[in-house]
Amino acid sequence: MKFNPLLLVPGLLCWVLIGVGAATGNRTWIGLGTILTILSIVVGLVATARRSSAKRAEAGRIWAGGMRGRAKVVDISTKGGRVNDNPTIDFELDVTPEGQSTYRAQVSVLVSLLAIPRIQPGCEIEVRIDPQDRSKVVVDEKLTYLGYKSGTRV
Repeated sequence: MKFNPLLLVPGLLCWVLIGVGAATGNRTWIGLGTILTILSIVVGLVATARRSSAKRAEAGRIWAGGMRGRAKVVDISTKGGRVNDNPTIDFELDVTPEGQSTYRAQVSVLVSLLAIPRIQPGCEIEVRIDPQDRSKVVVDEKLTYLGYKSGTRV
């Protein structure tokens, strides 16, 4: 998850308000700090959801209209992120678009736990490449946890 500096100020301010309110016995300051805490959490969750939705929509756009290709898995790793026990995998891929030369790309994808045996180093997977930005590579949606179509799972 990325750090949002815009949430730092309200996040610190809420604790200052609660601390001052507790130290002086002023319930108004405690209430304001609590409200600010709740608002900061809601804004953070909404921002995260919007980012995730936009990322998934872009992946769907690339999967539907991108250049077809194959990729050899060079390396896989994880930083520990999981959703419902499905890990976020960082891929290092040798990508070969149809009829073009091979290049190296890095991709981070939420992968289905059941797909892990099929994506070990050395194997080949289907990919789609954004024609405007070859660094944007989308792996086969059958390997992902949610797929790329809104509200569906392949």
